[in-house]
Amino acid sequence: MMKQEIFLKKKFILGVCFCLIVFIPFILKDVSFAPGKVSLELLEISEESGPFPKVLTNDEMPKIQGALAKTFMEFHPGGDNRQAFSTNGHYKAIKSYYPKHPGAGEKEGEWGVLSSLLNKDEREIWKGETEDAIYISNNGQNFVSTNSNFGQRLDFYAIESLEPINTYEMHLSGGHFSDDGGTFLAWSKDLHLFTSEGQLLWKREFSRHSDKKAIISSAGSYISINDRLTRPKAKKEQTEKIPSEVGEVRAIPMKGTVEITPSNEAYLTLLRKDGSILREMLCHISHAHEMAFSPYDGEYLIVGGMNKLLFFETETASLLWEREVGPPYYWISSVALSAEYIAASIIEYHPTRGGPVTYRFVLFDLQGQEVDAIEMEAPEDILPENYIHFSERGEYIICRAHPNVYTFKMNR
Repeated sequence: MMKQEIFLKKKFILGVCFCLIVFIPFILKDVSFAPGKVSLELLEISEESGPFPKVLTNDEMPKIQGALAKTFMEFHPGGDNRQAFSTNGHYKAIKSYYPKHPGAGEKEGEWGVLSSLLNKDEREIWKGETEDAIYISNNGQNFVSTNSNFGQRLDFYAIESLEPINTYEMHLSGGHFSDDGGTFLAWSKDLHLFTSEGQLLWKREFSRHSDKKAIISSAGSYISINDRLTRPKAKKEQTEKIPSEVGEVRAIPMKGTVEITPSNEAYLTLLRKDGSILREMLCHISHAHEMAFSPYDGEYLIVGGMNKLLFFETETASLLWEREVGPPYYWISSVALSAEYIAASIIEYHPTRGGPVTYRFVLFDLQGQEVDAIEMEAPEDILPENYIHFSERGEYIICRAHPNVYTFKMNR
């Protein structure tokens, strides 16, 4: 009898252990999905003077350097007239235009720039001639150069060589390196993915005429590209009715010119690193260009457009939730995603007065619930394009909203 009781007790303990092993990961996942209460604190409003305005003490500045660098490189794609940065803030290029006038047959801006690449210790690791727009890999070994005015050529460099190691004749609307430094994403009408050395991995064509923006996850595993749809509008009465790709019937001219007009919808395409499409979907919002992957693995994707947020699980391309953040005259100008929270900068445009009225910084949890918000009067000269990022550990939020840089701390 004694042996049987001991056996039953052991069996019970083993059963409990098995249940814990099976269910604890799901419990922990739910717990991480609903973090503890936090509040936002506005630490500083700094004038936008250079890429790294002095907003924190010397000990704390390194914590936000990467977030500041990302906002700078989004506000100045390829860098401003003087400098460019890697997105971790460890490498920068100092640019100096040659002191000469364009020669015969040359246009201003077509001649080269003398650039120096510096590491985080301010030591020069490369110097040579480039175009004026420079994208630097976080690996500190590679960078890309193109002309910001004409953008018809893409040059890939390695610091061991003064000359480009790979060159492509192509138009560039935008591009950036993945945070791991391994790949460079470039887009215009079509989407291209290169290695950091400039080997073309794949090209995917897009047939739609649209205004595009693309992002790549930190490890380069996922890519999201957003097309704002445009529709042909007939300038003449003689038309032919055909089905459109969004299920409506539209009129296009049988002869004559076509005027391209923007639509109130956008396509969102999710891709894997190999270029295969996870999902292509129609979002019933225009200007849905604000996108961010969760850090490290890109497990989730947040998309913002007009007054609406959409939250996806990336690998399954499943829409987990969507929510409106205010009336139709609210404008989501930027979004960011940490392991626990979503940050959004939102501009309120008054429906009768016109122009921006209030500026809101809002923190959401990963279920779309508002956690905290800070509201202030919007500067008169604020731009609709803002750039917001979490620090690496998610304890600070940086927003570059011309003419200011806002620094927030998350108090737990």
